[in-house]
Amino acid sequence: WAAEASGDSSFGLRLGARFHPSDLGAYGYLLLNSPTLGEAMVLAQRFAEFQQQGEALVWKEMSDGHIEVRYDAQGLSERLRRQDAECTLAIVHAVVQRLVGRSLRPVEARVQHAAGKRRIRLEDHFGCPIVYNDRDNALRYDASLLVLPIRGADPKLQSILTQYVEQELEGLPPPSDELGRVRWAIRRSLGTGRLSIAFVARQCRIGERTLQRRLARHGLTFSGLVDQVRQEIHAELERTGRHNLREIAELLGFGDASACAKARRRWERSERQSQRATPGNP
Repeated sequence: WAAEASGDSSFGLRLGARFHPSDLGAYGYLLLNSPTLGEAMVLAQRFAEFQQQGEALVWKEMSDGHIEVRYDAQGLSERLRRQDAECTLAIVHAVVQRLVGRSLRPVEARVQHAAGKRRIRLEDHFGCPIVYNDRDNALRYDASLLVLPIRGADPKLQSILTQYVEQELEGLPPPSDELGRVRWAIRRSLGTGRLSIAFVARQCRIGERTLQRRLARHGLTFSGLVDQVRQEIHAELERTGRHNLREIAELLGFGDASACAKARRRWERSERQSQRATPGNP
């Protein structure tokens, strides 16, 4: 959308090129503190669910002495897929370079879209041959890069971060629990300013309409499910007693404390009505 609004057909590519591993938060710092690029890539694959759901981004060590990082996004229109793919491949390349602290080139890049007209050619950006109209979006590197050390890596910090990410993933439902995964994506989005049905659908790697249909099968709407998740987290935060109303409002993604207080009163009324409707209650 930014590419269309700005008239910059290479917006995604430019944005991805500016990326730094630290932009990934704890996950990025985990990679930055791995001993070698190879070990960082193993961790990247192991903890991919921390950043995304499903196998949108995978890496493989090939039998011909190369490594490949492949990317595929579901639920995006054709006009958005190119920007998304170019941005993601540029992010991967930027992260690889910044991990090893030096400039390097892929052996080959492949994209699913046609060449078209661009202000910045992919060949110029990646410095390697580009295959268009391929079945994959992928970057291929020489496998010898896997032994390159990551400068400034701290093994003690890596151990701490590994434990943290593992704890974060404990709440991730299995792939068979589609509703649980939607709820998990909503929980991760609250308080980030990015909560929307489009964002959650993308996290779940499905289209917006598909997400709406799946929720309808459970008798739910997206806004109704968001409200449920907010109510659950609100109860969890109140039990801890460590947050005031303003902090809780921010964590739940409300505009201000008054909106959170209004929602809390509504939840309390609904709970009282539910209790009165339960057989055996006065």
